[in-house]
Amino acid sequence: MYVILLLLTLILVYLLYSIYSYGAKPFSLFKSHGIPGPEPKHFIGNLDSFKKPRYLLEKEWCKKFGSVTGYFIGRNPYLLITDLQMIKTIMSTNFANFRNRPFDVPTDDFTELFLMNTKDQYWKFLRTLMMTAFSNKKLKESLYLMKVCVANFVTNISQDAASGKEFCINQYCSSYTMDIIAATGFGIEINSQMNMNHPFVLHAKALFKPGFLKYLIALTFVFPFLWHLVNVYIILAGERKHRNFFAAICRNTILFRRNNPEIVPNKDILQTMLEAQANLQGAKTENQNVTDQYGLSDKQIIAQATMFLLAAYENTANTIAFLAYQLALNPDIQNRVYEEITEMVEGDVTFENLQQLKYLDMCLAEVLRLYPVSPRTNRIAAKESVIQGWTIPTEADVVFPIYTIHHDPEIWPEPEKFDPER
Repeated sequence: MYVILLLLTLILVYLLYSIYSYGAKPFSLFKSHGIPGPEPKHFIGNLDSFKKPRYLLEKEWCKKFGSVTGYFIGRNPYLLITDLQMIKTIMSTNFANFRNRPFDVPTDDFTELFLMNTKDQYWKFLRTLMMTAFSNKKLKESLYLMKVCVANFVTNISQDAASGKEFCINQYCSSYTMDIIAATGFGIEINSQMNMNHPFVLHAKALFKPGFLKYLIALTFVFPFLWHLVNVYIILAGERKHRNFFAAICRNTILFRRNNPEIVPNKDILQTMLEAQANLQGAKTENQNVTDQYGLSDKQIIAQATMFLLAAYENTANTIAFLAYQLALNPDIQNRVYEEITEMVEGDVTFENLQQLKYLDMCLAEVLRLYPVSPRTNRIAAKESVIQGWTIPTEADVVFPIYTIHHDPEIWPEPEKFDPER
């Protein structure tokens, strides 16, 4: 009996020690490298501090602990860097060690094909292909698709403005952006500004309302093995049906264009990738490794088109709305923008006269400084490295807090002021 009791006691002690080690082990990482930061708690790290928005919390920590700060979300280490020279070194000279992004959301065999989720040489290959879709030549070719959306946008806003009543500019910006994405990304005209119940609109908005999913994802930072539970929830809750809707649109469009080669297709992103696919297949006879190692399948094309929607919709709509907001608050700046457009754009809008709107471009740049499309960008350290005397551990999530940098008074005097001529 005594032996059994002793054995059970040893097992219990071992289990308690294992649990303690699991909850405490990672939190000595930054201290061992002399990196300051808020004190983490067992298991949750600094997760209990996230009662306020993360971008504001990062701003406070950078102010308190300096230009290099370490913190934890669950067991995951995050290294905040605001030193501009250090960021430049990481993103240029040492970029090979920081090429990949972390996976902060669950992926499957479809979403892992998104450009942002690919790694190393394949990421470089895909990024080069995607960049061609946004070259000056491609943007110029797709301008006619945007003009229809712009005309609807101006008509709708003019009607509300003439009524003298208040209206929500963000709603119009969201619909306008949706129309642009549908036209330039998927090659379809939806006119969501007049039909907010269009299936394209409803499925797109559903993608941006994760609901209970965001709480499950937060748990995975403490217990990484719960990723499987997240994927099960996504399937059971029908979250994939919205994504599958856009995948079906892409698939049907691809089949239609292949079966009807006599019809000249729109100059949209989908067509750009189809042309890149054809070029790669043509190169196969010259270099077998080109398509064997870095192929571009229909599934990969559909994934990039879907990612384009996810990446562009809210970010673009919010930027346009914030620009309208700041111009309304600053009528003198608004008048100067109007005068520039009146002077530079005579008659029809062209790609060439858009390039002449320097002051409008300055206003957009200032909006993006005040309201960055993302409060941060991340990279994973492939191996340990030392930059400017700071040791960056292997697998550390290196965070560049864009919002914090853009609102740093040492870099931008009066950072909350809208000043396009900075």
